[in-house]
Amino acid sequence: IACLCDRSASRAAFDEWLVRIKTFETMLADEGALILKFWLHLSKAEQRKRLTRAGKDPLVGLRASDQSWLTPRRYEDYLTAAGQALRQTQTAAAPWYIVEGADDNFRRATVLTTLAERLGHHLKARRRAAKDRAKALKKARKADEKRGGRRDRKASAAHKATLRAPVRQVLDSVDMSQKLGVAAYAKAFHKAQVRLHALQARARATGLSTVVVLEGWDAAGKGGAIRRLTFALNARDYRIVPVAAPTDEERAHHYLWRFWRHLGRAGRMTIFDRSWYGRVLVERVEALAEDQAWMRAYGEINDFESQLTEHGAVVVKLWLHLTKDEQLRRFKRRDQLAHKRWKLTEDDWRNRERWDDYELAVNDMISRTSTAAAPWHLVAANDKRYCRVRVLEITADAMEMALNEKAVAEKTGGGPRTRSSRRAARMLAR
Repeated sequence: IACLCDRSASRAAFDEWLVRIKTFETMLADEGALILKFWLHLSKAEQRKRLTRAGKDPLVGLRASDQSWLTPRRYEDYLTAAGQALRQTQTAAAPWYIVEGADDNFRRATVLTTLAERLGHHLKARRRAAKDRAKALKKARKADEKRGGRRDRKASAAHKATLRAPVRQVLDSVDMSQKLGVAAYAKAFHKAQVRLHALQARARATGLSTVVVLEGWDAAGKGGAIRRLTFALNARDYRIVPVAAPTDEERAHHYLWRFWRHLGRAGRMTIFDRSWYGRVLVERVEALAEDQAWMRAYGEINDFESQLTEHGAVVVKLWLHLTKDEQLRRFKRRDQLAHKRWKLTEDDWRNRERWDDYELAVNDMISRTSTAAAPWHLVAANDKRYCRVRVLEITADAMEMALNEKAVAEKTGGGPRTRSSRRAARMLAR
């Protein structure tokens, strides 16, 4: 509101911020958060009266800034902007409560009473919803036992065949025969490392952040690819974030919270070994999240990544694709090697048995979250040497494109990325 009234932000930017705020609040509410927003209103005369009284108080007056004294002069502008903000962000999940702030006792009593009432209703609704979910689960289990654990195989097969068709089109588009010999690998790997090292130096100097996301099948070589990626980087310029099951602290927050907190500062690279996509992969397949929750996550993830790219970060998403036969070969090899046996767990074998379910989830993930600003890159991982070089090359390409776009934007006076700026960046990259 202040930015709009001070003319430091345009009306279009103000509207966009309100949309972002509304989306953020909806996301929190969908995960079960109680959101109450209070607007404490003062008339222009009352505000001037309070500021005058505060200025005479030797203690309170110390907290009155110059900006506070200027506010009454644009009271009407602030009132108009505030009214628009309240209207556009008023939702059933995150309502506004307008409270007259002239009387101190009335203001305090109203806020506390509203908070207590809404918190009580919210807790009752959550308990009711938990009971309904428990009843529905119990009913479904009884129905399954009544059928002897059988399902309509014909309908299930037809349904899965319909849904799985896009999976084969997406994953079969990857040429799994691509390989690199030892000599070719050494040459390509050295070239990619030198290039990436130079690009990261430019990124650090210009404040360009890079977020690299590695997802893939078990034993696809994510760890090895990450190690080779970091060979070219200064240890102070990157951070690796291994993602496992959430801790108790992380479960108490929104599922994206634990990823927000690990994002690096400007000019650094953050590498996620698995990521927020677990919401639509593991949590979906293993039924760790309700259907509504993981289906809603596609939009939440797109919005999350959009905020990163609009802030100026580069988001590189890589899916390391492996054939089922190659995965089995690697599993057996791990089991035979004492120093690698720890990598193979019962969960890996259990996940392999659900290959088709994960394949379906991967297809949905790629088709619904591959955007122009943050596209997915499918990397053939049957050959480790080829995979490692491709990871370096894709990351370097994305960084170079972003750095060139940034250089073009600075020469043209800044502004958001446009089609013409991307075209100019490609020309510079050549």
